[in-house]
Amino acid sequence: MLETQDISRTRLGFTLQRIAEDIVQALGYVGSMVAILEPDGSLPVYALSVDPDLVTMEQIRDWQSKISRAIHRDVDIFNPEFAKVYVNDDAYADNLSFQAVRKKRQIIRNDLSDLFVPLVPNNKLIREIVNRIIQPALKIEQVIAVPFFLESPGGGEPQVLGNLFAAKSSQITPQDVQVLTSYGRHAAAAIEIERQRLLTLQVARQLTTNIQTRIRQRDDVLQQIVESVVSVLGYVGAMVATYEEEDKSLPVRAFYIDPDLASMSQVDEWQKQLSKLLRRDVNILDPDFARVFVHDDQYAGNLGVQAVQRQEPVVADNLSALFTPIIPVNALTRPIVDGVVQRTLKIKQVIAVPFFLQTADDAEPKIVGNLFAATVHPLGFQMEEIELLQAFGQQAAAGIFNAKLFYDLDQAYKKAEERREAATIFGTMAFSASKSIHQFRNHIGFIRGQLQLLPYIEQFSEADRQEIIKSTPRVLERLNIIAEILNQLHEPWRPINVKPTNVNVCLENARHKVLPEHAPEGIRVEMELSAGLPEIMASADMLTEAFAIIMKNGVEAIHAHHNEAKYLRISSRFNASDIVVEIEDSGIGIEPENLDNIFEMRWTTKKETGLGFGLFWVRDFIEGLGGRVVVESEWLQGAAFRVSLPVS
Repeated sequence: MLETQDISRTRLGFTLQRIAEDIVQALGYVGSMVAILEPDGSLPVYALSVDPDLVTMEQIRDWQSKISRAIHRDVDIFNPEFAKVYVNDDAYADNLSFQAVRKKRQIIRNDLSDLFVPLVPNNKLIREIVNRIIQPALKIEQVIAVPFFLESPGGGEPQVLGNLFAAKSSQITPQDVQVLTSYGRHAAAAIEIERQRLLTLQVARQLTTNIQTRIRQRDDVLQQIVESVVSVLGYVGAMVATYEEEDKSLPVRAFYIDPDLASMSQVDEWQKQLSKLLRRDVNILDPDFARVFVHDDQYAGNLGVQAVQRQEPVVADNLSALFTPIIPVNALTRPIVDGVVQRTLKIKQVIAVPFFLQTADDAEPKIVGNLFAATVHPLGFQMEEIELLQAFGQQAAAGIFNAKLFYDLDQAYKKAEERREAATIFGTMAFSASKSIHQFRNHIGFIRGQLQLLPYIEQFSEADRQEIIKSTPRVLERLNIIAEILNQLHEPWRPINVKPTNVNVCLENARHKVLPEHAPEGIRVEMELSAGLPEIMASADMLTEAFAIIMKNGVEAIHAHHNEAKYLRISSRFNASDIVVEIEDSGIGIEPENLDNIFEMRWTTKKETGLGFGLFWVRDFIEGLGGRVVVESEWLQGAAFRVSLPVS
């Protein structure tokens, strides 16, 4: 499910609004609405359209004002926080939306008020306004709620995603129901695409964090990516091929297939059949076999080669396009590849998505490799899906380059005679490096000291010593530049605007981001910010995000605790050489056995929606600034986070 958010301003919101408008403008209905089923069981209305020839927005607001005065509270059907029913609360049992979702079928009524009860009380006065004034003015004869679903891939019970509503000036016919059901399917498709996009962004952020802090083995990163493409996005299979500069080839480095569709033993069986036909071994898991050459004309028909040469995603309807010419496409092989394998896996299309690293001098992007995926969707790959796959491709680029950096560093430090090579590695890192800033500073300091001592090391020949002496000033200058640039690299492959930053401003911005003043959270926010705090060198946006994650966790803990004292205390002060920020909540707290786990990757108490990387990222980011974050908590007594930030 999608989390409650301002959907009206997203791509999904625009799509839902277009559906509502089409029902009115193209089909001739009086009005239409679309509601999305949220994880908490609520059905807020996110799109609404009314025939402008029948009523103006001013007239609708006038009717709302009359009803507001009658029930002594604001009525606003344009606000999802008001136009919301709960399908798990029997208090809403008379509502048309409630009934359609619970019964999982369309419901038709003659009274307009059935759409809004009990949001608008079902009493004589209100029914008089809604059914005797508004409904005749709009010439509405019937209203309908049509639930729309996400079909289960395994043929199980469909999942309700929301409701489509329509009001008509005549009787609603079975043909009308069929057409509205079709529009409901469009709404379901838009919601599912947006849900996949949000899930992908979450996984992409998790992968970025892994790449930045933990994973140093290239193949481990790539395997995570292909498994995520299959398990998160629901594709049949995925592969990653890396670009090898030495021979301009693209060998396959990672492969994964949906285990519910085919086992590896089945893949082996298909490969054995092809091996017999070709009279040579076929093994797509072997990079020496599953390899194409970008600048060799005989590989021009290969999907991966085409994607790299065009520098854009390329789609094909035949699975064989992935493997030509390493598996020749002829009368013998086509029945197996495009016949047996593709039909068995129900593959509709395959895609190759190239990924690159942009160099700092805006030169031609550096080719890193290709991400491949196969889909069973009847319409093939949609634009939104291609954008998501490109995001995964960039994570692959980050993982490959990050692993290479660690390998190069390790090799450079093992060979003292290659110190100038180490300096070159650091120069390259200055453009794209993504690991711990403090580690890099230590390494740079070490190299600087070693380079200063090199002229005195006796084992060098006189000629080599003179060459090193001549190059030392230039190397030191490069290292100073590298150190300055590395201070700005807190996140891989993303330019960070590091500048003198006001911690109090970041706290204020985070507070308004998590708890807007107009939001009905029912939480008292107490802020005690010391004036005149010195500024620190940081990215204001990222520091704000770190504070916001802590505050958001506090708000969620407060909502999980049945405590009348609902408060969030935020304070800042200057302590010797550090700025100390404390964020305390009156929430449910952290159980003692979990205190040591909350900063660990993938650890979360939100089993349904949490990915467990928020606090993990916060700790790594704060420590990257040279600071520290600690937590104190007693179960059922709230929690307090203390962040220490050194002043430059």
